[in-house]
Amino acid sequence: MLLLALCLLAAEPSVSEQFAKMKSDFAKLEKSFDDELAAAKHDRAKISAANRIYQEKQRSAADAVQTLVKSHPDDPAALDGVLLLTGDMTWPLDDEITKLVLARKDDPRMGRLCFNLTYRGGEPWAESIVETVRESHPSREVRAQAAYCRGKQCHDQAFPYSRDVPEEQKTALLEQASSYFTEATKFSDVKTPDGKTTVGLLATHELKRLDNLPNLKVGGIAPEIDANDLDGKRLKLSDYRGKVVMVVFWGSWCGPCMRMVPQEKELWKRHQGKPFVLLGVNCGDELKVAKKTVGDKEMSWPSWYDGEETRGPIEIDYDVPHWPRIFVIDAKGIIRYIDAHGKELDAAVEKLLAEIK
Repeated sequence: MLLLALCLLAAEPSVSEQFAKMKSDFAKLEKSFDDELAAAKHDRAKISAANRIYQEKQRSAADAVQTLVKSHPDDPAALDGVLLLTGDMTWPLDDEITKLVLARKDDPRMGRLCFNLTYRGGEPWAESIVETVRESHPSREVRAQAAYCRGKQCHDQAFPYSRDVPEEQKTALLEQASSYFTEATKFSDVKTPDGKTTVGLLATHELKRLDNLPNLKVGGIAPEIDANDLDGKRLKLSDYRGKVVMVVFWGSWCGPCMRMVPQEKELWKRHQGKPFVLLGVNCGDELKVAKKTVGDKEMSWPSWYDGEETRGPIEIDYDVPHWPRIFVIDAKGIIRYIDAHGKELDAAVEKLLAEIK
């Protein structure tokens, strides 16, 4: 009997292993959901049904993770469950789990958790975790990561998706964001949790975004873009002053971006020899994928390369909320149209060319 008990005990997966399986199972659920949406195409009934089923399964999966976290509060692996909830599952934490997290505020994984919470500005539990880490974590690197994330929380709280924020409140939030980002710029050597860039560089571009905001509207002066194109050659927006410039933020993974390519090609060909230029900003693609897309789609105009992440430095500078993002800029460098499409886009280019004549 003792031998049997020991065998059963040995066969039981650890808490860490259980979270790893939950993570794997949730990834499969996400993949299945994406496949269903792709198969449904434009069938609203199928899309609605797929969403309903996915949300039910997502809630069930999150409940299972929360239960396991709460039943093992003293196990270091409990934080793996918290990272799964706030990361892959984008699930909020209740009071009990928030207290558990704050009790582990010195854990080295807190920087990664803070990055999971960057888009939860205005949610007190999330702000309290990030602020606590920023103020008291023993690691300089983790404090720097938390400072950047607090800036992101303030910025996103100023621009929520579902409502407008009063101007006075927005100004205060952006001032707070600027203060946190300025703090983060002092850590130019500190890597982000994924190791792909530094906290200081991200914060620098976030500050540039804040400086650019007053001009990123119709009537504003288009901010400079000075970076490398897909071939590694320097490309500057200001070099095209005196021409009508159409800037399109795009990615090969973006269906609407790819559906726009035929119109872009037609505009590019029709206005050859005129003071018009089309410039792309490739977002979120591996460089080889971006180059292959340009070749396959015959996109013969220049494109900046903004890196493999969909929040590259140019996108941050230009406060890009979606893809494609289109700016039509006149010969004086003033933004005249934002996100014009179809016939409206054709007419916009024609009108600005006529102004030059």
